[in-house]
Amino acid sequence: MISGIQVASCNDEERLPDQVNFNEHIAPLLYANCTYCHRTGGNAHFPLEDYNQAKNYASSMAFMTRERRMPPWPADPHYTEFSGQRVLTEREIGIFQQWVKDGTPEGPAGKKPQMPAYPSGSMIGQPDLRIAVKPTLLTANSSDRFMLVKVPFELPAQTYASVIEFVPGRHNVVHHVNGDLLRYNPTQKKNVFEGELIADMVEDTTIRLAYEKLGLPNDDGSYPELQKSTVNYLPGVTAQMYPAGIGGYILPQKGAFLLNDLHYGFTRNEVLDSSYINIFFTKMPPDRPLKEFQLGTLGVSPVEPNLVILPNTEKKVLSRYVVPEDISVLTINPHMHLLGKSFKA
Repeated sequence: MISGIQVASCNDEERLPDQVNFNEHIAPLLYANCTYCHRTGGNAHFPLEDYNQAKNYASSMAFMTRERRMPPWPADPHYTEFSGQRVLTEREIGIFQQWVKDGTPEGPAGKKPQMPAYPSGSMIGQPDLRIAVKPTLLTANSSDRFMLVKVPFELPAQTYASVIEFVPGRHNVVHHVNGDLLRYNPTQKKNVFEGELIADMVEDTTIRLAYEKLGLPNDDGSYPELQKSTVNYLPGVTAQMYPAGIGGYILPQKGAFLLNDLHYGFTRNEVLDSSYINIFFTKMPPDRPLKEFQLGTLGVSPVEPNLVILPNTEKKVLSRYVVPEDISVLTINPHMHLLGKSFKA
């Protein structure tokens, strides 16, 4: 008796389709890896939701995927794997290249998958409360602007929040946000809405003058409790939703978010930015609270040696911090400005 066994070769799985088309091959990759940002109202500058949109950027997509610049994932996927990472395989990168070579055909309509449904006004879901940031009119200029912004609120009572999400009104000009939470004792602060809402850091020579301009002190001149790093934003980085019991915040009855570094990039036209903060409530306090800390400039550890770079020179600096107790690391976010060329963590 002769029996036959059919064995699938690895090369069969890695082989590209005879002809790559959008509906059958490109759309599934875009919907799994790209439209999270490249959609109407998303963080990216242009959507990639349908055939015509993708066709217009076909050559650019081929180049950016070949260079592994898109999807943006600078960590080494061969070293370790992170939850939620978006990394293309070599075969998937080849599909983008082949689509351009094949003339970017659309393919049979019945093969196109349904694009994922995304919430409006949020990257993660429907919030329980939305607090507007005072709109900022940005004039056309080529300079960066760093703003200090107060976003006050008053709730019926102290409550818990699982996620606090900053949503930029103008994705193309909001570079990043670092924000803290001020907790006021109701007996020490009568009106959390008094004072200015925006202070331009260029105009204020000291941070204390800016704080007083914003009306941050209590009525007796003291300062409220401050929880660092509660609301942050970077393009392509979303607010994290952790498993039940992990993370979360205690929101006071009277409080304010202090966006101590709202960074606007340059704009060629006058634009009005109307950003806002989404809050997702929860009934239970966190079993394992989160704590964020920053190394380097304005952080828990200094930059060594001093970050002064002379003209026509390159400089290597580092920042060290000894973690004083056992922790679970949930997020690492390297970030630097202007003069940085490479970053190693």
